[in-house]
Amino acid sequence: MNMRYELLEESAACFDQALPKAQSDDERGRIAFSLSQVLMRLQKPEAATNALGIAMAAKPKDVPFLCKCQTFLAQCLLRTGQSDIAEKSLRYVMQNSVDDWEKTNARDQLFSLLAQSGRGDELVKTLGEQMGTDTNNPTLLLELAAAYALQTNGQETALGLYNQILEKDPGNKEALERTIVIYRSTGRFKDAVGLVQRLFDGTDDTDRKKELADRAATLCRMGGEVADALVWQTKAAKLDPESPVPLVKLADTYASQSDWTNAIASYQSALAKARTDGERDTFALMLIDAQMRADKTQDAEAGMKVLAETGTTEQVRAKAKRMLFDFYEKQGRLNEISFPSQTEEPSAK
Repeated sequence: MNMRYELLEESAACFDQALPKAQSDDERGRIAFSLSQVLMRLQKPEAATNALGIAMAAKPKDVPFLCKCQTFLAQCLLRTGQSDIAEKSLRYVMQNSVDDWEKTNARDQLFSLLAQSGRGDELVKTLGEQMGTDTNNPTLLLELAAAYALQTNGQETALGLYNQILEKDPGNKEALERTIVIYRSTGRFKDAVGLVQRLFDGTDDTDRKKELADRAATLCRMGGEVADALVWQTKAAKLDPESPVPLVKLADTYASQSDWTNAIASYQSALAKARTDGERDTFALMLIDAQMRADKTQDAEAGMKVLAETGTTEQVRAKAKRMLFDFYEKQGRLNEISFPSQTEEPSAK
């Protein structure tokens, strides 16, 4: 047991002993609340819940104090899986707290709870009540749109709300990101790419641009726009010149169109930039496969021989030897294969 835990245990014992000695309800309530906080730090949410019950019973008319207790109680209840009771605590705080931060925190927790449980209808209703006449509040509009997106037939309504936000704030990243998700899930890949383009143009951060270029390329491939995918994947590779990963994705895109010349060139570039032995072996296998498909059998054979001898793991070397064996078998050149023993993989002479 570490020192910090021992101190918390001692603190909890002190508060527990002080409870029956409290001189007033106010003091009893404060002691019980402090005890609940220590118990939660000790990872004892059920005991903390009991302490909060004592605290609230001691001061049943002190609304600000009750709101503080109910806020903490919701955390304890969620930790023990009692989300239905936690929901009641959060609603109490939303309706009664005079502290803006406390009320907002309770609202956010409640929205998250409803969203996680798939209760889109209730979430929409609750958000509508919260918005009242404040129909231009971007934070609440985002939450309302997200609530509609959870519903089976609510995605078009969600898109309308996101567009309402973007009309007033074209650069609202959260609205753009959430709209992209809906476009992707509904097969509107070209529209999704258009919004990714907006995000791409709106940032100067290189890492962010790399991620967005790669995402746009993926969306283009999903939509069958391979030419556009190549443009975006090329951008991603230029933005990350030290990494072989964008080059492999570029090569894969070329390969999907049987453009083996460009696929081979991209795999070769990726292989030259491999950062680990594992990457080197993987990229070499990809290159060999592309060379075989392009009928560049001499290059493929040379690559298999090298990998059979220098592959990082026994598994990779065995795979390369098996590829070489199959290659020679198809060409009727099995006499060029030697079998050192019955237990070893075939190898080229």
